[in-house]
Amino acid sequence: MPASRPKILTVVTVPTGGWVIPIQISAATEYDTTVNATIAAGDYFVSWDWQSDDFVRAVATSFTAAVQGAGGAFANALVVSWVTAALKIRIRFEDDTALTGVPKRSVKIRWTQNNGPNIAAVLGFDSSADDAKTAEDNPSFLSDWQHAYGWYSDEDGQLESLDPEDVPVALVSQDVHPAGAVKTQRQALRYRASMSLAYLSRGITWSGGIGYGVASVWPRDGSAGYERNAALECWWREASHGKRFRIYRDGTMAVLPADMNATATASSTTTLTDSAKAWDTDPPRWVGRLLYLPTYSLTDSPIRALISSHTATVLTFNTLPVAPLTYDAGTYQIWDQPYQTYVLDMSDAKEFSCAELPGIDKYNFGCKLLRYTA
Repeated sequence: MPASRPKILTVVTVPTGGWVIPIQISAATEYDTTVNATIAAGDYFVSWDWQSDDFVRAVATSFTAAVQGAGGAFANALVVSWVTAALKIRIRFEDDTALTGVPKRSVKIRWTQNNGPNIAAVLGFDSSADDAKTAEDNPSFLSDWQHAYGWYSDEDGQLESLDPEDVPVALVSQDVHPAGAVKTQRQALRYRASMSLAYLSRGITWSGGIGYGVASVWPRDGSAGYERNAALECWWREASHGKRFRIYRDGTMAVLPADMNATATASSTTTLTDSAKAWDTDPPRWVGRLLYLPTYSLTDSPIRALISSHTATVLTFNTLPVAPLTYDAGTYQIWDQPYQTYVLDMSDAKEFSCAELPGIDKYNFGCKLLRYTA
């Protein structure tokens, strides 16, 4: 199994009132119906783990609710979304057999309207023009760039160190009497950690002073241009405001290697059963890991869900739109990709300073972390 490739996901805050984007679909004639998808106010991560704060889930569920709200032939419509191996976002409007005979395969996402530019910036879409697909089966849209608010390692071994467990720090007051008696009072317990990244290419290190969602620039020395949203510097610019972020020891988006490949025997919208298993439940081995379904919906759309609990044979997760076995014939994987949430220790990370490895255009970066507590 290759060395893990870490990732860092930064919080995305949708303000009061939410973000609203119009979507045009076709009932009787092309684009004759406009619906509005609303991503509710709140804090999200582009995690694709189907938790309630998953921005990818929010897109899929809000788009689905908006299209279904058109009623009639759209009552059973389904929109799915995921992060590809290239770290881009795919949005697919699944065909519904109830739509036979109408121009169901024409869809337009109005990135230029309402809060569309904000949503597009997070997902990596170009918001200067709307995206449209005409007369296609299962019309889908792929973002133009890597999604924002996420940094990904691009080589094995770039996580030089990350404390396996956060270091507990007791905050105490202690007095010593001249005669030697000691009085100790512990006020609280907090946790700290440290992270060290090594051998980073320039392209995933520097952004030229540009943040997430902003058009990237060419570096001053004329070398290869920086890719939008890809640089660690984009993460630091957000984190230096005190914003929280998740660190994953392994953030690989490829299907393999998986920690388990198996076939389920039953499922519901919240559980998947594998009667052949006998998983450890004390402690529960798979809590916090990801259930991955490679062909979840009507076509080849994958989905991932964070496992919240399990018994010896049953995995439990957040409610999915349909039961997993409806389309995937029982095939599933489990990915061992837990995370912890931190903020930067600003006593240590007030500048984005990377150490260059001389002559090879590679960089090291390290920082101190404080575990995030709401």
